[in-house]
Parts: sequence; structure tokens; C-alpha cells
Amino acid sequence: MKQANHTIRLKNLNVGFGQGAKQSVVLSDLNLQVKPGETIALLGLNGSGKSTLLRSIARLQPLLSGNIFINDIELNKWPGKDLARRLSFVSTEIINNNNLHVFDLVALGRFPHTNWSGKLSVNDREIIYDALSSVEISKYAYTRFNELSDGEKQRAMIARALAQDTPIIILDEPTAFLDLPHKYEIFRLLQEQSLSKGKSIIIAIHDINIAISEADKIWLASEGGIVEGAPEDLIIDHTIDSVFGKGKAVFDFTSGSFKVPRKHSKSIYLQAAEYDATWTKRALERLGFKVDCNKAGDLSVAINQFENRLIWELTIGDRKKTYNTIYDLSLTLKTLKFDNYG
Repeated sequence: MKQANHTIRLKNLNVGFGQGAKQSVVLSDLNLQVKPGETIALLGLNGSGKSTLLRSIARLQPLLSGNIFINDIELNKWPGKDLARRLSFVSTEIINNNNLHVFDLVALGRFPHTNWSGKLSVNDREIIYDALSSVEISKYAYTRFNELSDGEKQRAMIARALAQDTPIIILDEPTAFLDLPHKYEIFRLLQEQSLSKGKSIIIAIHDINIAISEADKIWLASEGGIVEGAPEDLIIDHTIDSVFGKGKAVFDFTSGSFKVPRKHSKSIYLQAAEYDATWTKRALERLGFKVDCNKAGDLSVAINQFENRLIWELTIGDRKKTYNTIYDLSLTLKTLKFDNYG
């Protein structure tokens, strides 16, 4: 069953720290909107104000000026319990309690929905177990929270937000302690929650690749403000690489990721025929070769098949040698001197 949809609107918003003459504005003049069923990735360099913005939206720190509206009602006018039924927040801060079991931690998310006694109903317990299952930590339900790894703790904190079952979920670096597969799985889980239940989700994240591939919209914190748009729009108009590509790294439009350009001092011919040469090409470039797939030369690598497996044939002038792995090929290319080639 879908929840009532909730729209978040930021109007002329300034966020930061301090009051009066001692104000320190981090992000200013924000006029943004989060629509129901929308997953937004908040990106920006360290210190750009991502956490400050999310904490301000979650009413965990005061606004400097401007306002935030949820369904056209000012954020500060929502009673605490009503707001807790509509908005949940996951931070990178992990709580420490030696006696708290994982089930009990996740159950805290149900308290805005219980009566004055805080007693969990059968439905509450089903929601808690569903949340634990969603982030794949059901087997730790009755394990003490402090006995979990950092990644498992972070998944438990996300489960608590899912159990709170709010139409708005705000997450500050929720994948910080997760391995790469779980980073994608958690992001996809949240996106599915957004699509199936109309939830509005804002996620601050450092992983640009995940944001580009999974988010509906990106908020990009830059120069004290926010630039927004679909990931593809911000790639096409060079907004993303203008913010993150100020060092040696450059944005690769083909792969959608940042790379540091390599100096290619020698050329090598790569012959692949019907075999995929993508990873061989990457390995050769990492070794400092300029790879040419069109013009044959005295230095070349050919990818072939032998007994249902790939082999690599290195040719240096009139000498040839075959390798079973790219690693073995790389060892030879690193140790040989090719002064007469390229």
C-alpha cells in the first residue's frame, strides 16, 4: 500500500552555523524541490556542506534564513511525533550500546507509530523483520549491536529507517562502511522503496559512479550553492567534471568515471578479432602503452582462443611468446626494454 505522498520544498534557504553577526553560511539561496517517488543523490567535495544541508532538512540544526516546507507546511511547525512519522534520518554516526540487540535498535523506528506504552504490535514486528531482511541482517536480529562489523552496523541503521516507514528518508553517507556490492544493493533498495511507495529519498554519497547510474536527480554542492539535474544532464553540460575535475583527474565520458591521464611513451598493436579486448587494452594502457587496434607494428599482442580459454600472444619483431593470463603478459612487458619500438 502506498503512503501519502510528501513534497519537500526549499525556499531561499541558507544553511550553516552560528547566529547574527557570527553566522557562517555554508550553502545559500537554495530553491529546490524533492518530488514523491524521487531519489536524489547529494554530491560535493569534502566540506561543501552536504551534511549541514541534510541535518537542516531533518530539523537537527536551525536554519540561518529562508524556509523548508513539507506539503506546504513549514518544517518548524510540524509537531515532533508527526514529523517522525514523515521523515527518518540516517547519519554516519554509529550509536554505542553494549546491551542493545539489533532487533531492539531497528524497533526504535516503530516508536513514532506506537501508542503511549510503546508496545509493539504484530504488524510492528512484521515491519521490523521485513526491514532486517531487506538489508540482509536477519540472522543478527538477536546479536548485540556492538558485536557487528562497521558495515553491518550501518545496514542496521538503514533498517531502522526502513522500519520507521516514513514517506521521506534522508541518509548521510549511508554506504560509507559498506563493501562495493552492498553499496549498490542498498542504493537500489532505497530506489525501489521510492518507486514502489512514492517515498522521497535524499542520499549524500561520495561514490560518483553509483550516483550517476542509480539516482533520478543529482544535487551538486558547488561554490556555496546547489546545481541540480538528471545525472546525464550534468555530465553533458560538463557540470560534474567542472566540480570534481579540478586536479589531475579528468572525467571519462565513455565510462562515466574519473581517471588520471597516463603518459604513453610507446605504442603497441592489439589484435582481438572476435574477442573482447576491453580489459586487455586497459592493462596495456596501465603499463604505459598507447594502444592501436588498427595499425600493425613490430610490437603487438593478439588475443586468441585455445581449448575454450583465452590466450595472449606477444610479438616482438620476429619473436613470439604465448601467455595464459594478462598478469603473466604484463610481467614480460614491464621487464623488457622496447627501445626500438613505438
